[in-house]
Amino acid sequence: WYQRRVRGKTEDIETRTQKLAKNDFYDSDEDTFLDRTGEVEHKRKRRMVRAGVKEKRESKTYDMLSQELLVMNAEITRIEKVVADNKSRKMLEQEEDELDAFMSSVSDTAVTNSELRDMKKKLFDLKQDRVRLERLCEMSKPIALPEVKTSSRGPE
Repeated sequence: WYQRRVRGKTEDIETRTQKLAKNDFYDSDEDTFLDRTGEVEHKRKRRMVRAGVKEKRESKTYDMLSQELLVMNAEITRIEKVVADNKSRKMLEQEEDELDAFMSSVSDTAVTNSELRDMKKKLFDLKQDRVRLERLCEMSKPIALPEVKTSSRGPE
């Protein structure tokens, strides 16, 4: 009786794992469209680890990393420019009287405080990623070997 019960549990676990593998490790009632927290993907990854499935990882070359670094630097300078413009705009608004400041803010496309906060957070994250990418670029940079000189002597 005990062996049958244990064997039944093991078979249940195996069939559940097989069903999950068929459904790409998503449970039948899970929906990623409505999941805004990322919990469904997190559960899926845990199931994949438990099943022993490894994710396909793509290696990046030095050229790919340097291109990614260029794009990231451009994004950082763009965000820094927006933050600096907003800072200078606020300084000008302090010097103006209230009515002029209000009218210029209505007609101008000013950045709201929440957008500014989000931009600063993104800027901080991008700077951290830039440091990580710079280190990866240094590690993956091809070594510059000296040129091999061939002798002009013929066979002796």
